[in-house]
Amino acid sequence: MCALLVTQVLSQSASAGTNPQSATVTIATTVLDDCSVVGAVGPSGWRLNFGTYQLGASAAANFSTVLYCTKGTIVSSVTLNNGLHYLAATRNMYDAASHALPYKIYTGDCASRTTEWIGANSPSAFASTTSTSVRTAMGGSACGTIDVGSNAPAGTYSDTVTLTVNFT
Repeated sequence: MCALLVTQVLSQSASAGTNPQSATVTIATTVLDDCSVVGAVGPSGWRLNFGTYQLGASAAANFSTVLYCTKGTIVSSVTLNNGLHYLAATRNMYDAASHALPYKIYTGDCASRTTEWIGANSPSAFASTTSTSVRTAMGGSACGTIDVGSNAPAGTYSDTVTLTVNFT
């Protein structure tokens, strides 16, 4: 008796309208101005690695500075803060015992370094640059240096610098 009742209800609803039924659906999204920082080691960000430093020679390392931004996004500047261990107007890497090893970052590659990348100094590759496609990389090279004869004991040194991309 129950099975018969269900069958009658289903057959009544199926014959109530025209077949097939259709409707329109609105599909929408908002694309925001956005940028992604990409480094030589992938999407984790920019990475500067000096390798092994010996006090009798300076150390210099080029690294890539690449951004991908939404089409039409205007990058006004890319700035770096002074890092976690800024002291006496110098960026420093520290070891576990808080010994300092000073270093500098420049806005061009090591062969042509002239402008230290501090504060509002932004590489010309990013100054008022408009993204033409999210698939087009913007940027160039930068350089990190450690001066010859830096007075630091043996150890592993590091610092963390915050990069800020300003865009509209």
